[in-house]
Amino acid sequence: FLEVEAQEIDGVLVVKDMKPVEAPPYHPSTMAWDIEVYNKGFFPNPKEAKHPIIIISAFDGEEFLSADDDEKKVISEFAEFLGSKQPDLLVGYNCDQFDFPYLLKRAKINGISLPLGLDKRGVKKKRGGISWTHQITGTHDIDLFHFLFRLYTLSGRDLGSAMKAILGVGGMDFDARLVWNYWDEN
Repeated sequence: FLEVEAQEIDGVLVVKDMKPVEAPPYHPSTMAWDIEVYNKGFFPNPKEAKHPIIIISAFDGEEFLSADDDEKKVISEFAEFLGSKQPDLLVGYNCDQFDFPYLLKRAKINGISLPLGLDKRGVKKKRGGISWTHQITGTHDIDLFHFLFRLYTLSGRDLGSAMKAILGVGGMDFDARLVWNYWDEN
């Protein structure tokens, strides 16, 4: 950061002096998020997005959970929560390849607009290196899968494999292909 002393002379701003100043500390607001889909026995395809989103969870110091058979309600509540928070960093695991594409497709199918971002223009898909990324004005999308896949030898693409590589212990024993079964039992 610079402190600048300037003077206007004949309609032109002329710099008289500049000196560096200490930057204030920056503490970005961060939100982690995930979606779960009601699918029977297979991993849902985000390009087709045939099955409803039944759970969206997020955490930014405050826990958010929308879980319902009413998909419109789940998506709308999450969009409202995310829009009210406007986090600097939105963090997910494999969110660029699954969560974002699936959410965007299901929102479109349900006629739900997602006026997110500082400019309310929503989520934009863009090419980012060797894969796709997503952009919300004022919020940085961080997909941990991309980082971890390059830094660690993962035994699988799931979050449990990443936890095992980093922490030496896996996550909870959870089969995403059985979300529908867990949902129906409860």
